[in-house]
Amino acid sequence: KDKKDEPKGKSLLSSALSSLASKKIPIETPDGKIIESKHKQQALDFGTWDFPSAKLLNEIVHKNLVSPEEIEEKSLMIEKTFLQFGIDVDMEGECVGPTVIQYRLRPSDEYALQEEALKKDLTLTLKAKSIRIQAPIPGLGLVGIEVPNEKRDIVGIREVLEDDSFTHHKSKLAIAMGKDINGDFIVGDLAKMPHLLIAGQTGSGKSVGMNGFILSLLYKNTPSELRMIMVDPKQVELGVYDGIPHLLTPVINSPDKALNALNGESPRW
Repeated sequence: KDKKDEPKGKSLLSSALSSLASKKIPIETPDGKIIESKHKQQALDFGTWDFPSAKLLNEIVHKNLVSPEEIEEKSLMIEKTFLQFGIDVDMEGECVGPTVIQYRLRPSDEYALQEEALKKDLTLTLKAKSIRIQAPIPGLGLVGIEVPNEKRDIVGIREVLEDDSFTHHKSKLAIAMGKDINGDFIVGDLAKMPHLLIAGQTGSGKSVGMNGFILSLLYKNTPSELRMIMVDPKQVELGVYDGIPHLLTPVINSPDKALNALNGESPRW
């Protein structure tokens, strides 16, 4: 396949990982010979490991995609819809996140918010695919009406990895998650969710999320600190990581080899 035809994101990921995979480490083969390999044995010391630069990743330029006029217009629509149901509200501003706008309000009757007809009318009035009513917003005593943003912003992994919330995170298993409704970066701790399952329909971003988690670990740990086994039976997702010294074995494509690796048998390169 011509490299020119590769998606830009995949090409950048390959170049970012090349600096890791290019390190040739001497290892001992089963017959006792010492050879040069891109892979490494678990006992080798990487105390002087140089972490890859964040400059290898794309830098996202953010734009103000939603105009104040659009926000004000929808805010008035929400207020009028509540009045049709006999509920007076005081609009308390809004928070514009990368994919959702949360309109904040203080209603005169919180119990009426449970009416399904109100939610349907708000969805119809705002011409949204769906909305979410958060009542109340924790710590604020307000109600949030979350409306999908038609002009979504992009959250780049580089900005999360460079933020203090990630670089100063105490856990070695910190992973970049994205941004919340307030525009603050979200950093999770894989140690608190060791049986993580990523699910979703085609095109929903499963691969993007998984690659973000893997890159987070590579930017946080030396090969001496992090030892990974990657199993890729479909042979479409993890091949780009084959060769990085954080791996105990090459990327595994066979179920039998996966079982052997998980049983702790010595890897064969």
